[in-house]
Amino acid sequence: MDEYEIIKKEGEAETAKEKLSRKSKIILAIICIVTIGSCISGRNAKKFNFSLNNEKEKTEESIKSLLPSNENYSAVLHIEGVIAEGKNYNQKWINTAIDILSKDKNCQNIVLYIDSPGGAVYNSDETYLKLLEYKQKTGKTVYAYFASLAASGGYYIGCAADKIYANRNCLTGSIGVIAGQSLDLTELMKTYGIKMTTIHSGKNKIMGAINEPFSEEQQQIMQTISDECYAQFTGIVAECRGMELSKVESLADGRIYTAKQALENNLIDKISSFELCCAEAGNYKTVDLKYHKEFGFTDFVDGIATGKIKFGQGGLPGIVEEKAASTVPFPAYYFEF
Repeated sequence: MDEYEIIKKEGEAETAKEKLSRKSKIILAIICIVTIGSCISGRNAKKFNFSLNNEKEKTEESIKSLLPSNENYSAVLHIEGVIAEGKNYNQKWINTAIDILSKDKNCQNIVLYIDSPGGAVYNSDETYLKLLEYKQKTGKTVYAYFASLAASGGYYIGCAADKIYANRNCLTGSIGVIAGQSLDLTELMKTYGIKMTTIHSGKNKIMGAINEPFSEEQQQIMQTISDECYAQFTGIVAECRGMELSKVESLADGRIYTAKQALENNLIDKISSFELCCAEAGNYKTVDLKYHKEFGFTDFVDGIATGKIKFGQGGLPGIVEEKAASTVPFPAYYFEF
C-alpha cells in the first residue's frame, strides 16, 4: 500500500468519526434542552403543570373541541386496530369520550366504527360496559358498523349496539378466547448446553417460562381462565343478540364469518354501507372521535434506541417508522397477564 492510499484511508476514517461525533453531539444537545426545559417547568409549576388531573382536562378539552355546540349530531367512535393500549387505542381516552357524550344533549346517538382483529379481554369488556352505561344514563341508541374486520374483541364491543351493520366484505365473529401460550425450550437448551435457573417461590409462579416444562396442572389452570372468559363472551352474545346460549356456543368455535354468514346466523342485523348506517341512525351531522397517540420525547428516545428513527447526513431525524405497540396478526380475544 503506497503513502497516498494510507493517507486516503486515514482521511475516510477521520470523516466517519466526525459524522458520528456530530450525531452524538446533536443527540446530547437535544437531551440537554429537554432536561433544562424540565428544570424550568419544575420552577414554574403553575404554568407547566403536567399532573394527571391536567392531562385529563387536556383530553376532555380536545374531545369537546370537536363537538358542535348548537347542532344535533351522531358521534362516530372509532375502534380500530388492536384493542389494547397503543398507538390507536387508549382506554382512558375512550372512557372519557363516552362520559362526555353521555352529558352532551346535542349527541343523539353513538355510531361505533369498528375495524379491528380483536384484542385484550380487559379493554374489550371495559368499552362494552361503558357503552351499556351510556345507554342506561341517556336512554339513547348505540349503532355499530363493522368495516373490513370486526372479529373477537371487536365483535364483543359491537354487542353493546342496539343494531349492527356490516360491510358486505366484512369478516366478523371469531368468538373464542386465547389464554396465553407456552414455549418449552428445555430440550433445545440441554442440546446446546445452555443452563438457566429462575429462583422462585410457589411451584406455579413461573408457569410458561421457557426453561420449565409446562405441567398438566398448569395447563388446567390456564384452561380454567380461558373457559371463564369464554363463558362471559358467549353469555354476552346470547343476551345482546337474543339467542339461546346453546345456539351461540355452536357458532362460537373461534371461526370467522362473512357478513352474509353472520346475517344468516343472527350475529349482525344488516349488510350495508357506512353511509346507510348513519342515515338510519337519524341522518344527523357526524362527528368523528378517534384516538391517536401523540409522538413525545420518550417515543423519540425509544425510536433512537430501537432504530425506528434514522439520522440523515445532516444528523437530523429522518423518517420515523410508526408501528403499533402490540400487534395481533389474526382475529384474537386474549387474556393478558
